[in-house]
Amino acid sequence: MTRNHSFNRVVCLFVSSLMFFVACSKREEQNALAGGELTLVENGKSSYAISIPPNAPAPTRFAATEIQKYIRSVSEAELPIQENSAAENVIALGPVQNSKYHLLDEHPGEDGFLVITNGSRIELLGTNPRSELYAAYWFLEKYLGCGWLYPGDDVVPKSENIKLPAAIVEIEKPSFSYRALMLFPYSLARSLQDIDWMAKNCLNYAHVAVNSSREGPVLGLRLWDKYKSRETFIPELEKRGLNLHFGGHTYFTWVPPEKYFQEHPEYFSLIGGKRVAKSLCISNVDVAKVAAENMIDFVKSNPETDVIDLWITDADDWCECAACRKMEPSARHTIQGGKDESKSDSAVQFVNAVANEFGKKYPKILVNFLAYSRVIDAPIRTKPAPNVLVGYAPISRAYNKRGSKEGYYSPLYDNTDKQNRAYLEEMNKWLNLTKNFYLYDYYTLWQSLGTSRSKLHKRLMEFFPIIETMGQDTWYYRYRGISGISTEQFDWPELNMYAYAHLIWDPNQSVQQIIEGYCRKYYGAAEAPMLSHWLALEQAKGEWKSRSAECLGYIEQA
Repeated sequence: MTRNHSFNRVVCLFVSSLMFFVACSKREEQNALAGGELTLVENGKSSYAISIPPNAPAPTRFAATEIQKYIRSVSEAELPIQENSAAENVIALGPVQNSKYHLLDEHPGEDGFLVITNGSRIELLGTNPRSELYAAYWFLEKYLGCGWLYPGDDVVPKSENIKLPAAIVEIEKPSFSYRALMLFPYSLARSLQDIDWMAKNCLNYAHVAVNSSREGPVLGLRLWDKYKSRETFIPELEKRGLNLHFGGHTYFTWVPPEKYFQEHPEYFSLIGGKRVAKSLCISNVDVAKVAAENMIDFVKSNPETDVIDLWITDADDWCECAACRKMEPSARHTIQGGKDESKSDSAVQFVNAVANEFGKKYPKILVNFLAYSRVIDAPIRTKPAPNVLVGYAPISRAYNKRGSKEGYYSPLYDNTDKQNRAYLEEMNKWLNLTKNFYLYDYYTLWQSLGTSRSKLHKRLMEFFPIIETMGQDTWYYRYRGISGISTEQFDWPELNMYAYAHLIWDPNQSVQQIIEGYCRKYYGAAEAPMLSHWLALEQAKGEWKSRSAECLGYIEQA
């Protein structure tokens, strides 16, 4: 990845690091200050080894094998992996806390890492095992030229010689503590590629959505079990040290109609005078207890869970019984469309009731509520419980109408955009209620969701040039003190997702810088015309179809 560092910051870090180099010889110091080089590989051979601590955790061991694999792929050199190697020529992985760098003034914090040379020693140090893996991928990308642009499609250059700057001092820390990707729909083969890409791009939460699948009616826990996820998915997640956020739209995951409706129709929504399995009757105290019990059972079987969802069904249906209606302090329309009545107070009361029961068993696991659709508006009288995490989903920003200048074609803080202004006002109300809050964004074309021929054709013909807005929004989220961002990735528009990973680590990067890095790695000799292609689309924004002929010309040149 390419990262921005101010001149002053780099100088300060370099000077601070010199105090730890007292053990180096004068020749090594002079070589570093003169801008010399380290030879990692020469003519396909290397004198280096990879060192890990004894009893290193799984992500550290995996980081060592990844360094070994990619150096071999680049140069054919084979570096051995050793424990606590005392050799001078070594790539050493380990925790910052056990190193001489743990007293640095600028500590990298959670998920931060250091990449530092000390003589011929290359140190990749993390504040946790996961960030040691991040340091390894960072090193491979920045100094060996590898690229993690698309899941399952790494860019690996070829060279018999690998030389590094003799003086490397990198201290990296993320701008957001929750950096998530929604794996939607959950599909094992694709999701395994996704989490591999996530680790390589320093994301930390894999958000599995089991409310939709490529398996037709196989949904919820049946989908999780169908893929034997404990034996297939979880080990791959664990060896990378990634967190598990589980669920999606889970009203029917935790209270499935096929299990409860026949004996307990009162658990489900009253619509048109009849009990129907279109939503839950959330005023029924037994429903909250059943949901909490089933969530507890899931976590017992899947103790890796860090966040668990209790989202409304992905529809506008709502229980019309008198008790559910009473849960709302007043009738009001949502900001999203303005047609449906808001149900935020009742929905938050329900998630609080479930979170209270669930928290008795698992007080450290957050229950996620999604402010979305009929519950996008902040509640009037109800505050989310301390163990409730609120995700804010401004889905209508993602409409991709020709000529549009609204939604994701302008930053959320743009007061001239009526829709964004409404979303921002409501977001501010949520932030006054809770600090357990993240943005659930839509950096993909969700309107083309589906597998029909027409939907697939539409996705192939669509672009969504919003990287400038993504940069403006992520900068603003950090400025507001928001600690988390997530996005759907159904269509996986790779440039948007590449930019997403880079921006949630450091929102100060420029659009041009990100697109240049992408084109340089992905297109090789075709970098120049493809850079012009993507920059033309970004410049056009919602008018991108008007630049079609120009962009086709660039593609032909490529």
